Amino acid sequence: MFGLVQVGVDGLVFLALGLAGLAAFPANLLARASGAMAGFLLNGRVTFAHPARPSLAGRPLRRFALVWSGLTLASTLAVAVLDARFGLWPAVAAKPFIDAVLAVLQFTASRYWIYR
Repeated sequence: MFGLVQVGVDGLVFLALGLAGLAAFPANLLARASGAMAGFLLNGRVTFAHPARPSLAGRPLRRFALVWSGLTLASTLAVAVLDARFGLWPAVAAKPFIDAVLAVLQFTASRYWIYR
C-alpha cells in the first residue's frame, strides 16, 4: 500500500514539474526524491518496523540512499531517453511502468537488506 503512495507522489510531482516546463531529467530526480521521502518513512515506521531498532538513521538510511540512487539513475535515464525521443507525454505514460518494475526491486532490497 505504501508503495502505491510512493509511486503516486512520484508520478504526480513528475507530471506537475513537466507541465511547468522542467526537463525530464531534473523533474524525475525531484519527483523520485519526493516519493522516496514518503516511502522511506512509511515503510521504516510501519511495513518493516523493528522494535529493537526504533531509529531509521544510520545504517538503514545509508542503505536506502544507496539503493535509491541506483534505481533513480535507471529511472531517470529511461524517462529522459523517452522524453528526448518521443516527448513529455510518452515519458509520463511510461514512467509508472518503469517505476513499478523498480518498486519491486526496491521492496525486495528493503525487506532483505535496508531495514535489517
